[in-house]
Amino acid sequence: MNDPNGLVFYEGEYHLFFQHNPTHTDWGNIHWGHAVSTDLLRWKQLDNAIAPDEHGLIFSGSAVVDWTNTGGFQTGQEKPLVALYTTFGQYQKPARPDTQCIAYSNDRGRTWSKFAGNPVLPMISPGNRDPKVNWHEPTQRWVLFGADGRYVLGQFDGREFHIASGKQSLDWGPNCYAGQTFSDVPQGRWIHIAWMSSGQYPGMPFNQQMTLPCELTLKDGHLCKYPVREIAALSGKTHTWRDLTVKPGANPIAGITGELFDIEAEIALGDAHEFGFELRGQKIQYAMGAGELFCAGRCAPLPPVDGRIKLRLLLDRSSLEDFGNEGRSASTTQFLPKPDNQNLSFYSSGGTTTLVSLQVRELKPR
Repeated sequence: MNDPNGLVFYEGEYHLFFQHNPTHTDWGNIHWGHAVSTDLLRWKQLDNAIAPDEHGLIFSGSAVVDWTNTGGFQTGQEKPLVALYTTFGQYQKPARPDTQCIAYSNDRGRTWSKFAGNPVLPMISPGNRDPKVNWHEPTQRWVLFGADGRYVLGQFDGREFHIASGKQSLDWGPNCYAGQTFSDVPQGRWIHIAWMSSGQYPGMPFNQQMTLPCELTLKDGHLCKYPVREIAALSGKTHTWRDLTVKPGANPIAGITGELFDIEAEIALGDAHEFGFELRGQKIQYAMGAGELFCAGRCAPLPPVDGRIKLRLLLDRSSLEDFGNEGRSASTTQFLPKPDNQNLSFYSSGGTTTLVSLQVRELKPR
């Protein structure tokens, strides 16, 4: 699997479609796979939604609920789900240009029909693909972001996008790509899932994975990314500390072991040169002088706020997702810890650091 596609919410269900080869763990024969969830945590895989055809492989796209039947596809009481996607024709014989096509569902996404008039858009220019569809309503702010997570803020009048900021990064890690947001989520929430790209899973009967769902918010001109509140339902035993001074060589969380954790910390900067966590062999380091958070060879800018930083670390069996200052920075890392290393540590180097608060929550698998 790779890119998430067609993220849409309808009648209590989140729909996650995804680039998928149903016959092999290597790339190729690309369909839209399909899974649904009522809580963003527990997913049930359904039948593949859209298969390749004479136009090409089924590449990325998006989906919406057509609440007013503007497409004319509705046949019963359910509102149609409508997907717009790219057909990748370069592997056809003879090769075809990449085009944009439509499919629709009248049974809550369980079966899909392709529009008889496909393709609906010709190739505009090479590489122009993977359409994102949304219903346009005038608002104050718009965010335009690409597959690499770089984004700009601006204004959109329905035809032209006017950039109001320079490029910024949503995620600084090595394994976050092709993210999408769910359409039609209640309460105005913007929920983001990305492909945790380039993962390595030796000996496994699967290949690649998705990030945990995160909510996007706009704060002080920056797009912030933070785990959805639903993750609290996975919390098990919780270990808590407050106002704890950590000296070099000390490890306040020694003795806590396991595979799955949700860790939250508020840290007051002391006279240490560096502090951080080591989780199952993976280090997360904060360099005081640079004001940066390092993980897996990447660094994210994280300036302190009133002399403190906040960290949220989500550790899974093959990944680590970290968030600084309530989502002001984020980093996604895929890694495979050694099975016999289930140790956790917090350290302070070159001086003391104060843990204003620390919660280490053991997570239930599902």
